[in-house]
Amino acid sequence: MKNMYVGIDLAINGPHHATVYDPQKEQYLDKSFSFDISFEGFEYLLGQVQRHVSEKEEYSLNFVMEPTGLAWMPLSCYLKPRGHRVYRVTTQLSSDFRKFQSKYAKSDRIDCRSLDKLPIVSKDKVYHGECI
Repeated sequence: MKNMYVGIDLAINGPHHATVYDPQKEQYLDKSFSFDISFEGFEYLLGQVQRHVSEKEEYSLNFVMEPTGLAWMPLSCYLKPRGHRVYRVTTQLSSDFRKFQSKYAKSDRIDCRSLDKLPIVSKDKVYHGECI
Protein backbone atom coordinates (compact mmCIF):
# COMPACT_ATOMS: atom_id res chain seq x y z
CA MET A 1 0.00 0.00 0.00
CA LYS A 2 1.27 3.44 -0.91
CA ASN A 3 1.42 5.99 1.90
CA MET A 4 1.44 9.70 1.15
CA TYR A 5 1.71 12.59 3.56
CA VAL A 6 0.19 16.00 2.88
CA GLY A 7 1.49 18.94 4.90
CA ILE A 8 -1.03 21.76 5.13
CA ASP A 9 -0.17 25.27 6.27
CA LEU A 10 -3.51 26.58 7.47
CA ALA A 11 -4.46 30.23 7.08
CA ILE A 12 -7.12 32.14 8.95
CA ASN A 13 -8.05 34.64 6.23
CA GLY A 14 -6.25 33.61 3.05
CA PRO A 15 -5.87 30.35 1.15
CA HIS A 16 -4.31 27.27 2.76
CA HIS A 17 -1.06 25.84 1.28
CA ALA A 18 -0.14 22.17 0.85
CA THR A 19 2.64 19.86 -0.31
CA VAL A 20 2.56 16.10 -0.99
CA TYR A 21 5.38 13.83 0.22
CA ASP A 22 5.97 10.20 -0.74
CA PRO A 23 8.18 8.54 1.91
CA GLN A 24 8.77 5.44 -0.25
CA LYS A 25 10.37 7.59 -2.95
CA GLU A 26 11.68 10.07 -0.36
CA GLN A 27 10.59 13.00 -2.48
CA TYR A 28 7.96 15.69 -2.81
CA LEU A 29 5.54 14.93 -5.60
CA ASP A 30 4.93 18.52 -6.65
CA LYS A 31 5.53 22.10 -5.66
CA SER A 32 3.34 23.56 -2.99
CA PHE A 33 -0.13 24.63 -4.06
CA SER A 34 -2.86 26.67 -2.45
CA PHE A 35 -6.56 26.00 -2.04
CA ASP A 36 -9.54 27.93 -0.76
CA ILE A 37 -11.28 27.55 2.57
CA SER A 38 -14.44 26.07 1.05
CA PHE A 39 -15.96 22.76 -0.02
CA GLU A 40 -14.70 23.40 -3.56
CA GLY A 41 -11.23 24.16 -2.19
CA PHE A 42 -11.21 20.92 -0.21
CA GLU A 43 -12.30 19.01 -3.34
CA TYR A 44 -9.44 20.67 -5.23
CA LEU A 45 -6.97 19.61 -2.51
CA LEU A 46 -8.10 16.01 -2.65
CA GLY A 47 -7.96 16.03 -6.45
CA GLN A 48 -4.42 17.41 -6.46
CA VAL A 49 -3.28 14.72 -4.04
CA GLN A 50 -5.11 11.80 -5.67
CA ARG A 51 -3.69 12.53 -9.12
CA HIS A 52 -0.41 11.02 -7.84
CA VAL A 53 -2.05 7.61 -7.42
CA SER A 54 -3.21 5.25 -10.16
CA GLU A 55 -6.78 3.95 -10.03
CA LYS A 56 -5.66 0.37 -9.34
CA GLU A 57 -3.23 1.29 -6.59
CA GLU A 58 -4.13 0.99 -2.91
CA TYR A 59 -3.12 4.06 -0.98
CA SER A 60 -3.40 5.82 2.35
CA LEU A 61 -3.52 9.60 2.64
CA ASN A 62 -2.25 11.27 5.80
CA PHE A 63 -2.96 14.97 6.24
CA VAL A 64 -0.83 16.88 8.73
CA MET A 65 -1.61 20.36 10.01
CA GLU A 66 -0.79 22.71 12.82
CA PRO A 67 -4.12 23.73 14.37
CA THR A 68 -4.47 27.45 13.79
CA GLY A 69 -7.47 28.49 15.82
CA LEU A 70 -10.36 26.41 14.53
CA ALA A 71 -9.23 26.55 10.88
CA TRP A 72 -8.32 22.84 11.05
CA MET A 73 -11.81 21.65 11.97
CA PRO A 74 -13.75 22.11 8.68
CA LEU A 75 -10.93 20.45 6.74
CA SER A 76 -10.69 17.60 9.24
CA CYS A 77 -14.48 17.12 9.11
CA TYR A 78 -14.23 16.95 5.31
CA LEU A 79 -11.31 14.46 5.19
CA LYS A 80 -12.06 11.99 8.00
CA PRO A 81 -15.45 10.74 6.71
CA ARG A 82 -13.71 10.02 3.40
CA GLY A 83 -11.38 7.59 5.18
CA HIS A 84 -8.24 9.73 5.40
CA ARG A 85 -6.04 10.18 8.46
CA VAL A 86 -5.73 13.66 9.90
CA TYR A 87 -2.88 14.55 12.24
CA ARG A 88 -2.41 17.70 14.26
CA VAL A 89 0.91 18.85 15.67
CA THR A 90 1.67 21.39 18.34
CA THR A 91 2.85 24.83 17.35
CA GLN A 92 6.10 24.27 19.27
CA LEU A 93 6.90 20.99 17.52
CA SER A 94 6.10 22.48 14.13
CA SER A 95 8.27 25.53 14.79
CA ASP A 96 11.20 23.50 16.13
CA PHE A 97 11.18 21.07 13.22
CA ARG A 98 10.88 23.86 10.64
CA LYS A 99 13.86 25.66 12.19
CA PHE A 100 15.81 22.40 12.20
CA GLN A 101 15.18 21.98 8.48
CA SER A 102 15.59 25.60 7.42
CA LYS A 103 16.88 27.83 10.18
CA TYR A 104 17.04 31.19 8.42
CA ALA A 105 14.07 31.01 6.07
CA LYS A 106 10.31 30.94 6.59
CA SER A 107 7.64 30.51 3.96
CA ASP A 108 4.37 28.66 3.47
CA ARG A 109 6.19 26.09 1.34
CA ILE A 110 8.81 25.41 4.03
CA ASP A 111 6.06 25.12 6.66
CA CYS A 112 4.18 22.56 4.54
CA ARG A 113 7.31 20.54 3.90
CA SER A 114 8.07 20.44 7.60
CA LEU A 115 4.57 19.36 8.54
CA ASP A 116 4.27 16.45 6.14
CA LYS A 117 7.40 14.76 7.51
CA LEU A 118 6.53 15.06 11.21
CA PRO A 119 4.44 11.85 11.51
CA ILE A 120 7.33 9.96 9.93
CA VAL A 121 10.16 11.27 12.11
CA SER A 122 8.22 11.89 15.31
CA LYS A 123 5.18 9.63 15.30
CA ASP A 124 4.71 9.77 19.08
CA LYS A 125 4.46 13.58 19.06
CA VAL A 126 1.55 14.00 16.66
CA TYR A 127 -2.09 13.41 17.52
CA HIS A 128 -5.17 12.59 15.51
CA GLY A 129 -7.46 15.43 14.48
CA GLU A 130 -10.91 14.41 15.59
CA CYS A 131 -14.03 15.85 14.05
CA ILE A 132 -16.70 16.90 16.53
